[in-house]
Amino acid sequence: MSARRLVPILVAALALASSAHAAPLHSISRYVANADPSRWYDLGCALGNAVTAGTRPKDALVILAFGDPAASGGSYGAHLFDGSFRTTAQLRAVAQQYGYGYWVCSPYDSELQIVLGTTNHGTHVGYAHGAAWARMVNATNDYFAANCCIAGQVSALGGIDAELDWNAPAVTIPWANGYDSANAWSYIEFGDAAGCPPVGSCNGGWTYADIWSIAWGIAPALPLPQIYNERGTQAAQWENIDLWGIASKGIKMGFRGSLAQHQACVDRSDPCPGTGNTADQGWTQLRDALNSRASTALTPRWSTDISWRN
Repeated sequence: MSARRLVPILVAALALASSAHAAPLHSISRYVANADPSRWYDLGCALGNAVTAGTRPKDALVILAFGDPAASGGSYGAHLFDGSFRTTAQLRAVAQQYGYGYWVCSPYDSELQIVLGTTNHGTHVGYAHGAAWARMVNATNDYFAANCCIAGQVSALGGIDAELDWNAPAVTIPWANGYDSANAWSYIEFGDAAGCPPVGSCNGGWTYADIWSIAWGIAPALPLPQIYNERGTQAAQWENIDLWGIASKGIKMGFRGSLAQHQACVDRSDPCPGTGNTADQGWTQLRDALNSRASTALTPRWSTDISWRN
């Protein structure tokens, strides 16, 4: 083959290699401060229209971060980011209408996973709340299955933003066990590994065994960690946890994706010094950290960036 013919073939091969390693289109997740189901129908429809336009991914995961676990009058729920208490039934209505709006406005060959998220912050974290959260997720998927064809494109997952500085593992892990006692669907762990190597020692009395358990070891857990740090520290922390699991348990973690907060920083005009990764930057850092070793090599499926707007 002549050198002249070889050059364009090499260029094409390099282009294919580059595109294969590009970050996927990302979704917009949201801190929930509005419990009006009609508003969430509109937001779901807006996402579906964006998928049709090609500006959001056909295969998407969106976190609806509802806030801290809460209970009132015998009902479980969460404190939204407007400070109000909402029951699991009210939260379920938000997720259902978001999924319904998406289904109405999206291409038939698209797929959306809606994460109904809470945190491990506050005094109501525990087994009973985790079980109630799982039942809420189950009921949300029952709604999608009962209403024509929604379940063909949309499903709900549980979610917890488990952060090491907010509560000890002795408080947080029971929430996951409670979820596991009642779940028919997995949950996404979208928290942090604050303080862990290569920074120092894990914060809050947490160990690698604890973090691995809440993010992967407990049966319904799926990790999609915060990758905010612009220097790649958080990606390195999660690779280290994965390496610990391989060495200690013989099991590789199945990272589903990464969470960035760039949009939330923009929404609040906050420079977020050192922690303003874009969705593409966060996903790429996690992908590169995991693929730095054959034992942890993996390409995460989803990328999402969280916003204060709703």
